Amino acid sequence: MQRFFFTLVEIEHPADLPALRSVLARHHLQPGRQDPLLYGPSGQLPIIGGEPTAIEISWLGEGAVACYGQVHSITANPEQCQLLFELASQGCLVLGSEPGPPHVIICGGTHLPDVVIDDTLPPEWETVCFIDSPGQLHQLFHQS
Repeated sequence: MQRFFFTLVEIEHPADLPALRSVLARHHLQPGRQDPLLYGPSGQLPIIGGEPTAIEISWLGEGAVACYGQVHSITANPEQCQLLFELASQGCLVLGSEPGPPHVIICGGTHLPDVVIDDTLPPEWETVCFIDSPGQLHQLFHQS
């Protein structure tokens, strides 16, 4: 099964840090004490959709002003896509994916096309996709 690497980044405006904290709390994810990984209630890597899911995120505590995240080598199962969609749409982050295409994913209408599309690049270098649901995110990576 193919595996994917995702990034979550700010581009036009700062991330909504309270919304990101809320999403993480709803999914019972908490930052590690010694590293940038998120952990489940057991203190282990979270199991999302039956799969250990390594999520690295910048510090989001009081005084934080920015957010950057990475999700390492996942299958993009429906539950993982749900979490990614919520983080991107509610946190006002742009989702990057490797391998692409798509290379840039806008979830839930958080950014306008003119902000994210770089007209100086050939279209095959950067495919941008706009999606409205976690199901659409999952379909992007699991089309038959």
